[in-house]
Amino acid sequence: MKGRQIQRLLILLIALLLVESGILRAQDLSVAMNGNGEWISRFEPLEFTLSRPVSVGEHITLIIGTTDVTNLCTTHNDTLSYNPQAVPLPSGSVNVSVFLVTPDGTWTSVGSYTLNVLTSTGFEKTLVTPSITLSNKGQLAEDHFPEANAPARRRFQELNGQTALKVDIERSGVSVGLGFNAVGVSFSQEALRFGEKGEDASKIDLASYLFETRTGRTTLSAGHISHGRSRHLLSGFSSRGISATTAIGTFADLSGSVLNGTSIVGWDNLLGIENPSHRLFSGTLGLEILPQDPGTVRIEGSYVYGSQLPLNNSNQAQVNDAEQSNGGSVRLLLSDPGKNITVDAGFTKTRFTNPVDPLLSQGIDIVPVEATTRQARYADVTWDVFRNATLLDALPARLNVAFRHERVDPLYRAVGASTRADNLQNTYELHGGVGPLQLDLTHLQSEDNLAEIPSVLKTKTRQTGANAVLSPSSMPDMLPPWLPTFSYGLNSTHQFGVSTPTNSEFTPDRVPDQVTTSHTAGIEWQRSSLRLGYRGTF
Repeated sequence: MKGRQIQRLLILLIALLLVESGILRAQDLSVAMNGNGEWISRFEPLEFTLSRPVSVGEHITLIIGTTDVTNLCTTHNDTLSYNPQAVPLPSGSVNVSVFLVTPDGTWTSVGSYTLNVLTSTGFEKTLVTPSITLSNKGQLAEDHFPEANAPARRRFQELNGQTALKVDIERSGVSVGLGFNAVGVSFSQEALRFGEKGEDASKIDLASYLFETRTGRTTLSAGHISHGRSRHLLSGFSSRGISATTAIGTFADLSGSVLNGTSIVGWDNLLGIENPSHRLFSGTLGLEILPQDPGTVRIEGSYVYGSQLPLNNSNQAQVNDAEQSNGGSVRLLLSDPGKNITVDAGFTKTRFTNPVDPLLSQGIDIVPVEATTRQARYADVTWDVFRNATLLDALPARLNVAFRHERVDPLYRAVGASTRADNLQNTYELHGGVGPLQLDLTHLQSEDNLAEIPSVLKTKTRQTGANAVLSPSSMPDMLPPWLPTFSYGLNSTHQFGVSTPTNSEFTPDRVPDQVTTSHTAGIEWQRSSLRLGYRGTF
């Protein structure tokens, strides 16, 4: 009995030695792949250098992605080669795994790599996303009375369509993107530019497009773009044009654009800058005073020169005079390291004029409009007094206060900016809550006639708003979840004249003094898919 146990023990020891020998043998082998990490084509041969030749009974298994390509490999001494002519490499980031298989069938990983494989078009990234939408609008029958009320078309069928294409390609750190949207109609009066060209409007027209190329931290764009970060000079003005942005180290960034004076569509004037009298030139320089902590102290300077002719917008018809303006602005952004207190303030100065327009003067001598220089300023200050705080060890609490100031001179005007002139406004805000209760308070004070012209009525506005919401469902551990949500809102507006204008038909009893107050209350239950509520205003 003891002899058999000793025999079994010897057999077990021999097996363990064989397994250990295979493991050590596998650990003794390492593999290096030539060109690891570089971008290669889909047909680039791969070579793997082995630290030692493969022993008798061993073999190498090569897996690319999820495909075992071992049978397509050749081995010569300490080199394993794979030529992907028959089975091209998959595009993108591809995992490559090399295993050593021992005579007893044990697989041991001896190499793991990542291949960067170009697309079939030779780019690192190629993404093409087309789309097309077709719709039919029709009327099969119609009836009317009397006959004079007959519509222009009693029965009709219209086929409308929209096609879009988005292309993104990238190679060697340079990326290019192109997107466009075209609209087609069968009925001429539904054409994109029928209001502008009438029956001559194309039934298939370009609605929008955008071409972008990016390299490093520089971007060039052409097409329908938006530019401007100055509230009173140029803020998100959208039109067709060209723009460029770049970063200078970590402390500065620069952007500039040339835009058409109004929003346009269509295949003509693709860049939007054909008419020199209907353009906006803008540039912005931003400086990070503390580049190690971006946003703590930032200064932006902007300049805009704009010239507009009395031309219709692509989606808005209007008749106005030719306009020109040029101006500059300075913007200051401040915050503490924790972003609890933030300041956004700006000052703008612009010179505006109406140049002589022959289409309006019609050969008649008129008094030219004098150029005016006006100013505007604003300041927004917010303070998170506390956030994510806890009261009584159970109630989450939050409190935010804000002050907003804005002053715009009388007759202030800047081409490309929609700003209400002759206005002084101060707003006080408080937003907070405790547990399920949310409270918002605002108070606004504004006035006009800042030049104090005696013959012009000066009006002031005082507006107060309050909103409170009690939502038990936000704290199910404290309040029963079946309780409804209660809401209450107050809005009170007082508008009044300050004095009686001189040289006018105003009398003291005609000076406006109006107070409007409204209350809104609501209650709402929601259980699963059932929702029931009531809201009233009085």
